[in-house]
Amino acid sequence: MPEAAAARNEAREALRKLALVEQLAGVGHWRFDFVTRKATWSPQMFHIHGAAPGDFDPSDPSVLDALEATDRARLLALVARAEATGEGYAARLRLNRLSDGAQRIVVVRAEVERDESGAPSAIFGVFQDVTDQERAVRDAEAAVRAKLNFLANISHELRTPLTSILGFSRLLEQAADLPADAHRCAARIVGAGETLLAIVNDLLDLAAMDAASLRLRTEQVRVRDLVQSTLDLVEADAVAKNLLLACRIAPDVPEHVMGDGGRLRQVLLNLVANAVKFTESGAVRVHVEAAGRALRFSVIDTGPGIAEDRQSRIFARFTQADPDVAARYGGAGLGLAICKRLVTLMGGAIGVQSAPGEGASFWFIVPLAPAAAQTESEPKPPRALDILLIEDHAAIQDVVRAVLAPLGCRIEVAADGAAAVRIAAKRGFDVIIADANIPMIKGPDAVRAIRSAGANRRTPVIAMSAHSDPGFEIAFRRAGADAYLAKPIVVRDLLAAIASVTTPHGANESNESEWGLARA
Repeated sequence: MPEAAAARNEAREALRKLALVEQLAGVGHWRFDFVTRKATWSPQMFHIHGAAPGDFDPSDPSVLDALEATDRARLLALVARAEATGEGYAARLRLNRLSDGAQRIVVVRAEVERDESGAPSAIFGVFQDVTDQERAVRDAEAAVRAKLNFLANISHELRTPLTSILGFSRLLEQAADLPADAHRCAARIVGAGETLLAIVNDLLDLAAMDAASLRLRTEQVRVRDLVQSTLDLVEADAVAKNLLLACRIAPDVPEHVMGDGGRLRQVLLNLVANAVKFTESGAVRVHVEAAGRALRFSVIDTGPGIAEDRQSRIFARFTQADPDVAARYGGAGLGLAICKRLVTLMGGAIGVQSAPGEGASFWFIVPLAPAAAQTESEPKPPRALDILLIEDHAAIQDVVRAVLAPLGCRIEVAADGAAAVRIAAKRGFDVIIADANIPMIKGPDAVRAIRSAGANRRTPVIAMSAHSDPGFEIAFRRAGADAYLAKPIVVRDLLAAIASVTTPHGANESNESEWGLARA
């Protein structure tokens, strides 16, 4: 009959298409009848086993010998449970192909068929070879790890000389007996070094976020101090361009919130620094508003503005809105991409409203829970201290001496871990400053040995490292370090760390001073 012939042709065509789809997807289907104990396979099931249809009977129990022993036992238990309870299953199995013994990784998913009475009658499932997909994932993860390790090593090689460059140039910049030209040269060296450091940090942040290894801190953040310290960093550039730099914090903004203060400052500073860089005249304003249990930060400038069709691109890495503007002002095109990733990590959102000739308003919203105020003290320059410096780079030794010796501190240097342990065993110190990557005995191990016995069992330890890997800080903390500094060492951070480990809690308390919210 014509209708029957047409139906058969349609069925054959459907089976042909199904076989093609299974072949392209690497998926086969199978069915096992609980009554007849017979199994049927699609052609792709044979292909996954490295065989052709008809090479063997899929109902033969020996077919299951292709599975690893533990996986075979697990699959038989799943089938038995499915027959008894009617529950389907999914499993990842290791398969040794029947044709050549090559090991493949397969994923099986199965559902139970029921007869008219509702009892389980058969099980139908799909088999997918995921070996290549899993290998691709492993290769991609290995590539990310290799990139992160490479960048971490490069960062160490860059941060160590940057400690010397920035340390000495900052000391020169602050020297009172230098002519004005020398001060300007020192300031330019500082600016160039900080620009290079910012690029290194941006690349490391991106790599860490790609590897999902960047971790956020939870700490108390004073909102006013967060904004003030950010504006302080760009004030000189704003004054040089005669820009008004102003801030408005809404009355309902909590004084203190819980969040990652460093990352919040990083995002806000990037937006404010961009606004100052691209604005030739007028003002840059920072607004902070409460939005439920979140804070909304807005950075509003009177710069050239950004066309709507270019706004979506500026948050992509290595991308800038306007090539002509990029050529004029420079930049690696990383900052806003990092801001977006950081804000997303913090559970927030970031965006921009702008039009050519009308300036720009960059904003970000981050959930930040209010926190109870805690009394904080400003770090004071350290008193005359006896300090053991464990550092193998002579230039960094000189920087630390140049910073601390004028304050009356006595510095004894150990250029390797073994020497540090020997020196510390002979006498006590007020503070120990230890680098991570030193010869003989690495920094954390040297600290652990010094802490284990002798006169320095309770001596405060400040650890430092040019490595970006958070594992170094963790290792130092476990060894007993009290504070941790990332190179290049900033003078104010070093002094603050020394003050924090030598000043008892609650000392040097002072009343807060008012902050002028507008400056020109």
